[in-house]
Amino acid sequence: EVGAHVLVDLYQSAGTVPVDVTGWDVDFATGGSVKWLCGGPGAGSGDDGAVGGGGHGGKGGPWQVAGGGTYDSAFDPADIGSGGGSGGTSGLGAGGAGGGALVLNVGGTLTINGLLTADGGAGSPNGGTSGGGGAGGMIKVTAATLAGSGTVSLRGGAGGGGGGGGRTLVNATACASALALDTAGGTPG
Repeated sequence: EVGAHVLVDLYQSAGTVPVDVTGWDVDFATGGSVKWLCGGPGAGSGDDGAVGGGGHGGKGGPWQVAGGGTYDSAFDPADIGSGGGSGGTSGLGAGGAGGGALVLNVGGTLTINGLLTADGGAGSPNGGTSGGGGAGGMIKVTAATLAGSGTVSLRGGAGGGGGGGGRTLVNATACASALALDTAGGTPG
């Protein structure tokens, strides 16, 4: 014994592979609900001939099966977007990944003249209809002053069922900006 702690990372296996850490004599075990391929709590369904878009701030769009549902706080978002459904053996493509997360805390002036994005990924085509689109992610901005004329984008990805839009929070004491906000769902088909 040298006093070292043992940490087991179960992030991708928790809920997928049966695990009993009580017999392992570990000090810490970590896991989460975002599983393989960034499915997430609003993951789109996928089956032979049917794919739904991932959900987050908006529902994922359907393509012969329901898309993923909404989740996360509208007032203090914290989660990434969920992935779209994959089409199995039917010739439909793989689902798009959900959008990531971006948190900006600025004590002074934040000027956005470009693009801040956490868009969901498009479903991959496979000769026919694409897999479900991934949902938009999360962008949270806190600044004393917000300026600029850029765009904050959390669009859902295109796919068989389009991904739902993401979630955003902008908190500024003073605002001298003309920012555009785009949280549209992805295009189906």
